[in-house]
Amino acid sequence: MRLFIAFPATAEVIKELMRVQAELINLNFGAVIKWTEPQNFHVTAEFLGELNEADAGEVKKILKKIVSKYQSFKYQLDKIDAFPDLRCPSVLMVRVIEEEWESLNLRQEIHDELKKLNLIGDDKPWQPHITLGRVKNEQAGISGLDRKLNPARPTGLSGRVEWEVGEVQLISSVLTAHGSEYEVLERYTLIRN
Repeated sequence: MRLFIAFPATAEVIKELMRVQAELINLNFGAVIKWTEPQNFHVTAEFLGELNEADAGEVKKILKKIVSKYQSFKYQLDKIDAFPDLRCPSVLMVRVIEEEWESLNLRQEIHDELKKLNLIGDDKPWQPHITLGRVKNEQAGISGLDRKLNPARPTGLSGRVEWEVGEVQLISSVLTAHGSEYEVLERYTLIRN
């Protein structure tokens, strides 16, 4: 199974991200970009890759043990950005921020436990974001990137978009000819504030 751990987006967030996506599509007519389907918008906490049934079972145990200790938290959409950089992006995204450190601490504890069991390998710095699309050809000059998403700007998000994350999801990703299809395998509830 190809698995990842995620923090879900709400309907309001999905609606706003669809609007931002449409704006980027209009600004980048002709660019070859595979846009993320709205139902697939989420913040990835940890990508696990291919795991067998036994390892998937270990991940479930870790999530059940850890998630129940943490409070729900609030994310806010922050700015449009790109990876690896703005000049020649391969991934278009919206960065998310939180005022508290709850998601960072939660994600770090999950990461550390998975690493102890050799279920993940890297220790790259984690920067919470929601992927809008993937650039399919090497081209520079994607327009509309690196903008703060607030009402003071003429473009970007229509206002402050904040949402409460109340659960952690374990998701299976199946690669098809039409892109990735996600299925939520397990939901783990955070303590409500």
